[in-house]
Amino acid sequence: MSDVVQDLKGLKGPFLLAIVGCYLGYVTLIATSRYPRDLFFLNEMFMLPVVSMATVMFYQRELGGYFSEIYATFPVSMTGMILRKLGQLLVFITVFHLAWTWVYLSSFGKMETLVYSYHNQPPYWGEISWLQLFSQSVPTYLLLAVLTLLGMVLTKKIYGGLGAGFSLWILEGLSRGEMLQDLTLYTVYLPESPDNTAFVVNRMLLITISLALLTLSIYWANQRHKWIITDEPN
Repeated sequence: MSDVVQDLKGLKGPFLLAIVGCYLGYVTLIATSRYPRDLFFLNEMFMLPVVSMATVMFYQRELGGYFSEIYATFPVSMTGMILRKLGQLLVFITVFHLAWTWVYLSSFGKMETLVYSYHNQPPYWGEISWLQLFSQSVPTYLLLAVLTLLGMVLTKKIYGGLGAGFSLWILEGLSRGEMLQDLTLYTVYLPESPDNTAFVVNRMLLITISLALLTLSIYWANQRHKWIITDEPN
């Protein structure tokens, strides 16, 4: 429990302020709209930079700068640290998502969008619950979070993680899903599939890739000799 408390105490600085700013922007955008906002943009496109910044916020102390070299000398489990913070990050993303959808429901009474199912049910336009909405996009959140984490681990810099996460977000948005095609981050760009196969395969592949990138991040983080690079002067 002490590790968790210390982790939570470390959640401060410009990234927390940026995330709070994003939330206030969400609330303002929703509350000042006369008509319901497009949930695709709110749930997928606008959420992704928040996920990337939140990832950096959670890992910045251990993986993002000079202290990472010192941290690598501590008798602690790098694997345990990464997994513990990933769990905290997922809880944070869930709470952030709940917070803005609550404002949305308070403003418009219901949420409507293109509804996808993990069963053999074709997508349809209709009312959607919070859990359905969140579950549609959580594989995308996980992939971007782990990609940001890997960028931090490989470069030992905060901006290595931000660069990886934001680059994928921007390029995928600008290409309208053409860059990744069947692996697109966005449900709206999935190919038409009457039996819903395209959605299910896409989400399962995103989860599989996320687990592979997480494994690579853990492996690289445990190469402590790659972190300790500063020689003491004679």
